[in-house]
Amino acid sequence: MKAKKNLVILLVLFIISCKENNMEYGNIQDSFPAGKVLKERTSNKEWIPYEESNFFTAIPQTRSSDILYLGDVVGYTYNFNEENDPFVNVGIPAIDMKKFKEENPGYYTERSIPSQFSNYFSFTSFGEYEQHYKDTKIVNTGFSLNLGLFSVGAKRKHTTVFSEQIINESNRIFGQYYVQVTDSLYKLVITEDIINTMNQYLTPQLQRQLYMNTPEQSFKGIGSFVVAGFHAGGISEAIYTGDYKSNYSLDEIKKEMNSSIEASYGRDIKTQNEDDSFKVSGEFGYGTDYSNKEIAKKSITEIKMSVRTLGGDPTTSAFSSVKEIEDININLNGWLTSLSDRKLHTIVKFTEDGLLPITEFILEKNIREAFLNLMNSGSSDEPKRIQEPLFVIQIIPIHGTLFQECRLQSSLITRSGHQFIISQKIYANFEQAQFYSQGEMIRLSNILPIKIKVYDPHHTPSLQYRLLNFDLTDYNRCYQDNESGISYLYSEKTKIAFTIYNERVIEDYGLESHFNSLTVNQQPPARFHRDYTFYAF
Repeated sequence: MKAKKNLVILLVLFIISCKENNMEYGNIQDSFPAGKVLKERTSNKEWIPYEESNFFTAIPQTRSSDILYLGDVVGYTYNFNEENDPFVNVGIPAIDMKKFKEENPGYYTERSIPSQFSNYFSFTSFGEYEQHYKDTKIVNTGFSLNLGLFSVGAKRKHTTVFSEQIINESNRIFGQYYVQVTDSLYKLVITEDIINTMNQYLTPQLQRQLYMNTPEQSFKGIGSFVVAGFHAGGISEAIYTGDYKSNYSLDEIKKEMNSSIEASYGRDIKTQNEDDSFKVSGEFGYGTDYSNKEIAKKSITEIKMSVRTLGGDPTTSAFSSVKEIEDININLNGWLTSLSDRKLHTIVKFTEDGLLPITEFILEKNIREAFLNLMNSGSSDEPKRIQEPLFVIQIIPIHGTLFQECRLQSSLITRSGHQFIISQKIYANFEQAQFYSQGEMIRLSNILPIKIKVYDPHHTPSLQYRLLNFDLTDYNRCYQDNESGISYLYSEKTKIAFTIYNERVIEDYGLESHFNSLTVNQQPPARFHRDYTFYAF
C-alpha cells in the first residue's frame, strides 16, 4: 500500500513538473513571438506599396493583326497559360531582334517550305499528353525540366470544351487529331554561344517585368519561354472524349479511340510553291461522309468531339460545339484554299528547340530558380506581390526544445520574399539566444535602415540562400550598364553582385547613402558574368 502511495505521489509531481515546464516553454516563446516588430524602418523615405500589377490589361495581348510581319514573333516571350490561337500566347519582346540581326548576320533564317502534316493520338491522362510534347523536343533545355505546363494547358482547353465534370470522370479517354498546313519557316540558329550573345540584347520591356514584379507575377504575365523558331500556316484540330468500359485493357481502348478518330475525317490536301506564291488545294472535312468508315463502339461509348481551325479566312473557319461523333459534318474546303493567302497565316508549330526557357536570359540566381520552380509546378508559396524588404531574426531549436542549443539566425528578406541568411550563431538555449538578439538587432540596423521583425522559426521559404558574414562595406564597387541603366553592386572579395534595377529599388532598401558614397564604373570587372554570382534585390 505504501509503495502504491509513493508511486501516486511521484506521478502527481511529474505531472506538475510537466505543466510548469510547458508553461515556462510557452512563456519563453511569448516573449519572442513571430511577427513582432523589433525595430521600425529608419530610412528617410517611407516604404510605399507598389500598385497591383495586372498584366492582362497593362500588357496588350499580341494578335496576328498587331504584328504586321510574322517573323517579328521570334524573340518574343511565350505563355502557356492559355491553349488558344498561339498568337494569344505571345507576350512581350524579350530580345531586340532588329539590333541582334543587324550585328549578327547569318543566325536568323526565314524561307518558304510548303508542307502538310497530320497526326492523332489518344490518352487517358494529361500526363500522357505532356509526354507527347516532351517527345516533340520543342523546348531547348540544358537541364531537367518538367513540362507540366503542357498538361496544365491541355487540361484547361479540354475543360473549356467539355466541362470540368466530364474531364474528371473516371473511365474517360481522350483523343486529338490535327492537320497542319505550313509554308514559311522563321528560325534562329541555337547554340550555347548564340544564347550567350542574345543575352546582350535583352529588351527594356523584359527587364522591367523581371525586376519590378515578383517572379510569379512575371511568370503569369509574360510567360516562361522565348520563341526561337516556328512554322506558319494554318491548323485544324479536333479533340475527342469517350466513356470506356472497365472490362477492356487500356491498349484495346486506345486502339478503338484511334480507329474512331480515323473514321471521323477525310482529306486530300496538296501544297506547292509557284513563283514565290504559296498554293493550297484539295478537299478536307469532318464526318463519316468524308471518310466512308464506321465508328467502332465496342469498348467506348458516347464519343463526342469538337473542331476548330486557326489561321485562314475566319469566314470559312470552324469552331464547332461539342457533338456526338456520328453527328459531325464540317466542310473545310473553303478554309483550306484560303491558306493560299500568307496574310492569313498564324503560328502552326514550333521547330525543334523552337522555345527557349526564359531562364536562359535571367542572370540572377534567385529569379532564375524561382522561374524554374514555377515552370515545374505552376505555382509558388512566395509573395504574390512586391513586399517591403526587411531583416528577420529567428531563434531555431536545434534539438527540438528551447531548453537546449538554439540557433540565432538573421536574414534579409527581399522584395520577392527570397531569404538571404546572413548570420548564424549557436547558443546554449533560447534565453541566451534571445539575450544576444539585442546586439544582433543593433548590428543589422547599422547595415540597412529597414524594418526588423521576429520570424517564425519553423518557416523556411522555398528559395533560401546562405550569404553568411554579409557586410555591406564589402560591396564597395558599382557598375552601371549605360544602355539599360541597371546598376550592379558587387564585392571583389565575395565575388557576389546584386542587381539594382532603378532608383526605386535603392529607396526600398534604404541604400541611398551607400550609393552616394560609391564611384560608379562604366565598365564591368574582368570576367564579370562568368566569375560572379548574381542576385536580384
